[in-house]
Amino acid sequence: MAEASIYEIHDPRFRQLIVTSAGLDELYSGCRWAEGPVWFNDANQLLWSDIPNQRMLRWTPESGISVYRQPSNFTNGHTRDRQGRLISCEHGTRRVTRTEVDGSITVLADRFEGARLNSPNDVVVKSDGSIWFTDPTYGIMSDYEGYRAVPEQPTRSCPRQSFRDKDITKATTVPNEDTQLAPISIDVPSRPRVELERSFI
Repeated sequence: MAEASIYEIHDPRFRQLIVTSAGLDELYSGCRWAEGPVWFNDANQLLWSDIPNQRMLRWTPESGISVYRQPSNFTNGHTRDRQGRLISCEHGTRRVTRTEVDGSITVLADRFEGARLNSPNDVVVKSDGSIWFTDPTYGIMSDYEGYRAVPEQPTRSCPRQSFRDKDITKATTVPNEDTQLAPISIDVPSRPRVELERSFI
C-alpha cells in the first residue's frame, strides 16, 4: 500500500516542483487568517500577516512564534526589495509601505491620480527593482480585514505606477478581466519627476 502524500495534486505538472520525500511542519495554528509569508534568510526568520487580528507574526527556529507588529494596519501581502527591506500591502491604510532597516516605515504608494488606492493586497519585486502589487477592494468591503469604504480606483482597471519614494513619475492603467489580480507596477527611476499618463492596452 502506497504511503499517503501530504500534497493534494490536481495537475501532474506540480509533481516536478516538489520533493515528495520532504516533510511538512506546522509552525503555528493560532491565526484567524494567515497570509503574506516572507522569509528573511539573513535573520533566519519568517514573517506573515494574521489579517483580521491586526498583527504580523514572526517565527524563528530558536524562539518560535512572537508578535512582530501590532497593530499592523491590516497588513496583507509581503515581499522583500532588492536591498532586502520588507515591502508590505496594508488594507487598513490603503497603501504600500517599506520597513527600513531601522524599523521606520516609508510610504511608497497610497494614491493614484489624486484618489486613494482601494486596498493593496499582494506584492512582488521584479529583478529590475520595480514593485508589482494588486489593488482589489477586499479590504474596504467590510470592517473585517480593513475599514469599509467606497472604492476610489476603477475596479475594472489597475494603475501602473513608477516612483522614487513618494514621487509618482509615470502611471498606466491596465484593464484586467480578473480585477482581483490586476497588477500595479512601481518602478524606481534614478531621478524623481512628475509625469502622469493613462492608457488602456
